Amino acid sequence: MKYSTISIADFSHKCQIGSIPLCIDVRNPDEFSSCHCRGSHNLPLPTIDAQGVKKLVADTGLDQDQTVYLICAAGTRSQMAAEKLAGELSNPICIVSGGGVGDLGPDLHARS
Repeated sequence: MKYSTISIADFSHKCQIGSIPLCIDVRNPDEFSSCHCRGSHNLPLPTIDAQGVKKLVADTGLDQDQTVYLICAAGTRSQMAAEKLAGELSNPICIVSGGGVGDLGPDLHARS
């Protein structure tokens, strides 16, 4: 498997207990600034690449066995980003499916 998936409910739970080490929001900057998952980083789908994600992984001090989570508005762009990155990263990749940032509880939202 190139990447795994996680439901929005399970992702929300992991966020609430602080077990999401790196979340990348692949929506465009305007969408991201209006509302995003607290602690996430914005790397829009059109510009995301393995080099940029590897730099973010290094900058955040993520271990190679820690998962990189990808989120968007509904899961489609996250899946496209995962397909672009699959095989290029040493970290596992997991896409949030069955919902997106708007489906997270209000306590997990942030605004830029």
